[in-house]
Amino acid sequence: MSYKISKAQFDKVVALPGPQRYSYFISKVSDWQEIWTLNSPNGIVTLGDEEGKVCVPLWPHPDYANALVKDTWSDCLPEKVDIETFMEKWIKKTNQAGYLFAVFPISDQQGVVASPERLHGDLARGIEGNKKKRPA
Repeated sequence: MSYKISKAQFDKVVALPGPQRYSYFISKVSDWQEIWTLNSPNGIVTLGDEEGKVCVPLWPHPDYANALVKDTWSDCLPEKVDIETFMEKWIKKTNQAGYLFAVFPISDQQGVVASPERLHGDLARGIEGNKKKRPA
């Protein structure tokens, strides 16, 4: 079950520049242990970056993914990926395919393009930081 976000919070977050949305993504995913992508009738949605590389778009909450469904991918649905599956399977498969991740794209911006290694490292640090903050 995802956390709830208000319309005001949604608007505030999508107004952030890409690098700040990336930081928000790492923080929320580290806290809630879930990532959202889009699934189409043909499988997981991909997009191209400015250099023509294939990217898998990711969001920290289904509402952000749904915003692009309305704008761009009307035949798609948000799909949740738990953090364990993402870290153990998605990172490896994406890396093997030579794909990148488009972290938190919004309707008029691509999002931060991150390699599987970078995203894995950032998420691992975020998760570890959360463990240190929690009481034993």
